Amino acid sequence: MSRLSAAVLYHEGDRVLLRLRDDRADLPYPNHWDLIGGAVEHGETIHEAVVREVKEEIERDAVGLEYFSNYPVGTINHVFTAPLPAPVESIVLREGQRLALVTEDETRALALVPWVARLLGEYFAARR
Repeated sequence: MSRLSAAVLYHEGDRVLLRLRDDRADLPYPNHWDLIGGAVEHGETIHEAVVREVKEEIERDAVGLEYFSNYPVGTINHVFTAPLPAPVESIVLREGQRLALVTEDETRALALVPWVARLLGEYFAARR
């Protein structure tokens, strides 16, 4: 089973950074909101993968990463949490259409990747 690593990057605990996936037929869940993250490469740990993916996708260093949980759905999605490394306005997005900093209520109106919707429900419940 393949592995992915992703990060819930949060601002003051009540907002999380999401990325709108590209609108391409070759991608799973095109035009859906997702976390920053991606595949764990050969020889890489899940921690190394999430650090690399954050750097590749938003040109920032992931600092203060804490393991949150895993979500097996065809692949094993390993999720870390960390504070947002910069104001969202200053972040350069390298993969995807755009970024948004959203609250729990706002996530309910978004087309989320299904496992991400479940994860965010658990994340926000744990923060209450």
